[in-house]
Amino acid sequence: MKRVLLLCFVLMISAVVFGQESEDDNITVTDGLQHRVPLEEVIIDDFSNFSDPYLPLSRADRDDILKARNRLRPFCVESAGRCFSPAYEGVEAANQWLAADNSVIGYVAEDGQPYAFPFRLLSFHGLINDVLAEQPILVVYCAYCNSAAVYSRTLNGETLEFGNTSTFYQSLLTMFDRQSESLWLMVNGQAIVGDRTGEQLEQLPAIITTWERWTSLHPETQVLARREGYVDYSQDLFSDYRTRLNLNRFPFPVSEELLEDERLRFGEQVVVLSDEAMSVAYPLSAVTGGVIHDTFSDDSIVVLSADEEKTAATYYAELEDGSTLDLEYEPETGNWLDTNTQSLVNINGQVISGPLQGQTLTPYLSGYMYWFAAAVIYPDIRIHE
Repeated sequence: MKRVLLLCFVLMISAVVFGQESEDDNITVTDGLQHRVPLEEVIIDDFSNFSDPYLPLSRADRDDILKARNRLRPFCVESAGRCFSPAYEGVEAANQWLAADNSVIGYVAEDGQPYAFPFRLLSFHGLINDVLAEQPILVVYCAYCNSAAVYSRTLNGETLEFGNTSTFYQSLLTMFDRQSESLWLMVNGQAIVGDRTGEQLEQLPAIITTWERWTSLHPETQVLARREGYVDYSQDLFSDYRTRLNLNRFPFPVSEELLEDERLRFGEQVVVLSDEAMSVAYPLSAVTGGVIHDTFSDDSIVVLSADEEKTAATYYAELEDGSTLDLEYEPETGNWLDTNTQSLVNINGQVISGPLQGQTLTPYLSGYMYWFAAAVIYPDIRIHE
């Protein structure tokens, strides 16, 4: 029964099939359908509706796919049906149901208005389509890989709207866009099946942190509000999920290659940096003193972490004036001290005191996820030691 309840809180998606080589070595085509992954490894959660508890998309028909969509209801701006309109509330109202250490995605819109998207709520909805400061955005949270991100919904001049699926690739959740019904990985915003295969959503700067830390920086924040009468948002069906991951107990089939990967525990929380040349995982459990200094793709970067891995953000280590910061975490203030100038930096990358006060670090886009997700997406990823 617990497995059924757990699996019900997952995202849902559209169709695929496997086949011959295309001009792109990474893309194959079957019956005119493009895809980058073997379709027998793409699994629809059965929700007790199918005779096969792990139904491969290669054997699913159209009804199977449609039946699985939006069982977990997302937030949407335009579409009707199994979709809720996003609504927001202030800090005082959100304090009635959010605890200080609850994780949130912190995002500041282009007009300067801050927003918080609680993991507790997103576990029951998966994704949010919205328009903030006239920018179409997509907020996603994959509870099965503890990854969260904000993307632009504008791609090649078109505004996309996304829905949930009940489809997994290597235990990674997927989503679909309503315009082309292509299937996308939530953890990196890349399409893996359908007409948009290989296309990439633009990631927008956001940080992962606690409700207490975010509101201390942004007391005027707006918070995604609960949908009254939908579910009991106090439930945490993933409370022991990380432990089970570390025991190699995946909810859906994964490859033998992944099971043989012993570099890190599968439930290790990591920050991932990636470009066309390389990918690097930064285990947050190994972040000494709350900060990692590194060089990635010839850029000096800093990975900031605190609150027992619940806070993470990545920045260029250099300011606009060319000075490079040497940061150390100060638990008593909850900020990071530049040992060169004795200036204090907060998790938003803002210099809040000292000679450099008023300057801001530039965000360096990164992923936040469990190790197994990084190992699936980036097979050649190296681990920062």
